[in-house]
This record gives sequence, C-alpha cells and structure tokens, in this order.
Amino acid sequence: MSNYSIEKVGSDYVVKVDDQSVMKVGSRRRAAQLVVYASELLNDVPLVPDDAASSGDLAMPSDASSVKDHDPAGDVTQDQ
Repeated sequence: MSNYSIEKVGSDYVVKVDDQSVMKVGSRRRAAQLVVYASELLNDVPLVPDDAASSGDLAMPSDASSVKDHDPAGDVTQDQ
C-alpha cells in the first residue's frame, strides 16, 4: 500500500504518493476525494505477479468495448 499525502503549494494542493508528486488540484476537498478513490481502486485490483507482467501474459478482455470508464467527478460513462 502506498503512502498518500496532500501538500499545499501556493493556492493549489499537490497529491503525493510516497515522495512522488502525481497530481495538482485546486481544492483540498477534491484532493482528498481523489486519494480515497485511488486507495479503493488499489484495494479492489488484484496484484499481478512480476513474472506474468514481464512475460506479456496480460490480455485485454474480449468484450473490452463494453468496459465502463469512471469519471473522477463520479459520473459513469460508457465507451462507444
């Protein structure tokens, strides 16, 4: 599990994972929502063993066109 933090830089807030800056947003509340969303996603996704990822064994699902994208604003959109 990564260590998330939020830092105020000027009038913006920077979301950090460990010591790496990954995103800048205008409100602290939005930054906190994104950290919670990212944490939930990481908890839901099973980890892939290193040997499977490096050997190219990962495949797209056959029905990839029906995969739904989640908008960070909370809306769900469907690819067409």
